[in-house]
Amino acid sequence: MTRRMPMHQFIEELYRRNVVRSATTYLAFCWMAIEIAHLLDHAIGFSGDGQRWVMLFLTIGLIPVFLFSWRYELMPSGLVDEEELEHPKSVHHRIAMHLDRATIVMLLFAFLLALVDQFAVDPRSPHTAAPIGFSALHDPGTMVRFG
Repeated sequence: MTRRMPMHQFIEELYRRNVVRSATTYLAFCWMAIEIAHLLDHAIGFSGDGQRWVMLFLTIGLIPVFLFSWRYELMPSGLVDEEELEHPKSVHHRIAMHLDRATIVMLLFAFLLALVDQFAVDPRSPHTAAPIGFSALHDPGTMVRFG
């Protein structure tokens, strides 16, 4: 009969195996991918259905990220099965720092994309990414639209 692990030990194991950091990095990647899909919607008319598919695939991808990060550890020598790993603190700390840095870079990039979407994309023009400053140069009443 197997013995159940107490909840606090399970949470400590999630942190030790970098599952929480991997999931956080993946969520930062998801936000960045969703922002790119949203900008593509403005730039080339990427349909709203396409954005929903992107979100669906990213949501489904979270499950393999959890399973993969629970089972394997990314070491300087490559992927190592968690059961075969001896846990040197310095390597574990270094890998955690790499995941943290990757998360920060992706969050900053996603935030930059959100700012571009908010302030540089003309919301009145559904299929162009023209800055608002250029669209304000013309009087909308005299402008002729083709298409």
